Amino acid sequence: MAKVYFPNLNGLRFIAAFAVIIHHLEQYKFLLNEPNLWHIPFFEVVGKVAVVLFFVLSGFLITYLLLEEQRTTNTISIWAFYMRRVRRIWPLYYLMVGLGLFVFPAISIFYLPTLSGELASGFTTKLILLLLILPNMVVMPIPGIYQTWSIGVEEQFYLIWPVLFKKIRNPVLICCLVLGGYLVVKFVGLPVLSNLTHEASWARTAIRIWNKFSVDCMAIGGLTAILLHRKQERALQFLFSKPVQVLAYGISGVMIGYGVVVPYVNFECYAVLFAIIILNLAANPASIINLEISVFKYLGKISYGLYMYHLVGIAMAHALTNWLAPGSNVLLYGLSIALSIGISAASYEWFESRFLRSKKQPVPSPEKSSELAPQA
Repeated sequence: MAKVYFPNLNGLRFIAAFAVIIHHLEQYKFLLNEPNLWHIPFFEVVGKVAVVLFFVLSGFLITYLLLEEQRTTNTISIWAFYMRRVRRIWPLYYLMVGLGLFVFPAISIFYLPTLSGELASGFTTKLILLLLILPNMVVMPIPGIYQTWSIGVEEQFYLIWPVLFKKIRNPVLICCLVLGGYLVVKFVGLPVLSNLTHEASWARTAIRIWNKFSVDCMAIGGLTAILLHRKQERALQFLFSKPVQVLAYGISGVMIGYGVVVPYVNFECYAVLFAIIILNLAANPASIINLEISVFKYLGKISYGLYMYHLVGIAMAHALTNWLAPGSNVLLYGLSIALSIGISAASYEWFESRFLRSKKQPVPSPEKSSELAPQA
């Protein structure tokens, strides 16, 4: 079946990728023990919640596409679903894994104190985990590719989601069970595990992995997709109203700007706000924000590359800045962004697109209509 196209979401992908770049720029300087802004909460929070945005967006899109496939074919082709994900994700993922394990360690600009020295420790285990697309289970981050942890989380979500939707023909139940189950483990199971094991190192690792396995955020995105696909007009008209839009953007902006961390349910709170924003951008003709701008659409199209290559761009930009104008943040930021975009664009055109050519062209989503929008 043809792929459904939602407006504005490519632009949103770029914004999320840009936020991750900003986050890692300051973190990179911090790891090198150079003057940095990492102590300002905004820079730590903005990157983390940008990944939450990616997770909610994945949950929304994948759930909607599965529901649409069920509607039109009365089934779900799990093999076709997996192959689409493989063509989009695996080529660049495995390229970066190869570079991160065997090329970057030999290039001085990728050296990071502490992290680089730990690469050889447990190398075989790291290699196996990365080859199995389980980067979120690698304990010590690997320079140049530590952003791949979220790719592992998404791939694990992609592995189970279509199977659940094909076997259990109740999408609301699936999302609620996944969301509820995740939170029960988080708030009950993990504390019990910690107490019973007296915080043993393996238990701490298990807790860290579970807390990063943000399937709850994806389930929140999934519930939003169900709401749209089933055309729940009363709920949609409320969520599409301008006051709700203003509140969602305003609260999100203030929370991110001040680096707010909500106790216990931080990512879940951001996920709900992002779900409302995604719903409005994707399906509300009266959306107060328009990201359907050519440059944003293109940058969103290459956002996977931006996410995967930006640490390479930052390392190259840092080396060039030290050569041209040491200590210049303006040059470092400008070069990091420019190089990340340049590398990503080249990769998309000459590498990634080779694997995507067999994918069907998207058709506009039928849901973005005035029937679902509040009256002005």
